[in-house]
Amino acid sequence: MSIKIIKDGIEIPIELSTLKVNKEKSTFSNKLSITKSSHPFNIIESPETVEALGPPIIQSINKTFNDVLFVNDNKVYQAELIIRGYPDGVRRCDIRYTNEVYPHLKRKIATYFSDVSIEGTTPQPYKKNSEVDFSDYSWQGYVENIISKEFPATDFNFPTLKFPDKFGAELKSDDYWYRYNGEINQKTEGIVSLNSITNTEVINQNVVIPYYYLLSPLFKIFKDGLGYTVSGTFVEDEAIKKTMLYHESDNLVEIIQPEGNEDDNWLTVFRQHLTINASRFLPNWTTAQYLNHLKNTRNVNIDINDVTKEIVVNYSEHNLLNSKPLDITNYNYNKNPIPKSNTNRGYLLKSLDEKDFSLITLDTIENSDVVDEYTVTLTSQFKAVPEVLSLEWSELSGTGILFYDYLLDNTYQVQEVANKTNSIWGPKGILETCWKLWFRMRLRSKDLPLNLICSTKQKTDLQRANNVYVFHQEFLIKKWEFEEVGRDYKVKLDLISLSY
Repeated sequence: MSIKIIKDGIEIPIELSTLKVNKEKSTFSNKLSITKSSHPFNIIESPETVEALGPPIIQSINKTFNDVLFVNDNKVYQAELIIRGYPDGVRRCDIRYTNEVYPHLKRKIATYFSDVSIEGTTPQPYKKNSEVDFSDYSWQGYVENIISKEFPATDFNFPTLKFPDKFGAELKSDDYWYRYNGEINQKTEGIVSLNSITNTEVINQNVVIPYYYLLSPLFKIFKDGLGYTVSGTFVEDEAIKKTMLYHESDNLVEIIQPEGNEDDNWLTVFRQHLTINASRFLPNWTTAQYLNHLKNTRNVNIDINDVTKEIVVNYSEHNLLNSKPLDITNYNYNKNPIPKSNTNRGYLLKSLDEKDFSLITLDTIENSDVVDEYTVTLTSQFKAVPEVLSLEWSELSGTGILFYDYLLDNTYQVQEVANKTNSIWGPKGILETCWKLWFRMRLRSKDLPLNLICSTKQKTDLQRANNVYVFHQEFLIKKWEFEEVGRDYKVKLDLISLSY
């Protein structure tokens, strides 16, 4: 038996005829695809089962979860075994497995980043206020040294953003931020202005905030954390390399009673905290959430290979045009499968707040969100950062994305890089540049189920392939499912006809 489930060195007996394993290809899935059992299967109750998993908890109505190893074709995967119930003599289970990346999918992306001390000393936890004033002039030299660098030389940067009403539209002269200059990361010839206090007044004029690059978590997790090679058309895109994640946190410490002004408590100066705490400036996402947001916004296919130690992130349209099909003409398959026509007529891509959207059909692309039962809707977790930020925009749902280009930083928010914008709608928008070819291929395609009997090698080749050649034409693999039958495998493929 080539399929095994092992916990703490103990092989757990499986009722093999009940176990079917499937996986939907990353391109077609709205979530990062994890290999899993397609239907609940049975583990046989035995002394080995009890030793590995403990006695059955028959009275419990809750699922129980166990970290196990899943062995398939002599490859070992980390897996999660879910026990759903206890029919007579067996345990009804599901299993989800992947490679060594699996434990990282649940981990928060911010935990992969070290906190950075601006002064080069030990990083300190963030504090919102202090009764002791301190010098933050080191920020000027630090920012000056960073702003001309590009990703991946730096994980974050300091784009200048115009936000005139960040502290209110009409500030009175006794307001803490009366002297605010209307910009985040305001710089003059590359030098940031810092808040200060004179003998007569407090000058709170600027907020210095780091923004992390969109790709920095991907490289921090896989390249630095796992030692993987990171490649693909997505990560090599100049527009993506210049894309940053917007957040609303600042790095300010309120000095409650600045020295020399104890009698004027309203005179409050804000200093820049001397540590960049990564968890404050990155979304509170797990690795899986982060990867899924990339997939569903930019239409990327994510291939993680634990054998070659690489993660390849391609635009799906690249895979569509460049994948070499696996010829399965000589495989043992059913000769007369029945194709199923696609009933979808359009795809709607929209932002969370539904303020930015675009609808595509075979013939048109419209700035419309009118849909019917034949329209598929995809929602992006991101919102484009406008040239001038407003309080109304900041209240919209979603995480902001923006471009940063050092040479254009004095123009404030850069709206276009490499003929791409961060908006969904528009001739250079996300639907046009990332989704158009893919959506129209799907609208023209037909679904084709194909059942095969395969050797171990043939099954492995199918699991690695993105598309196949059979019936004198090319198909994309949407999903595969296999079960072990004697020395062979019964494999079911869900295929999509490839039509540009």
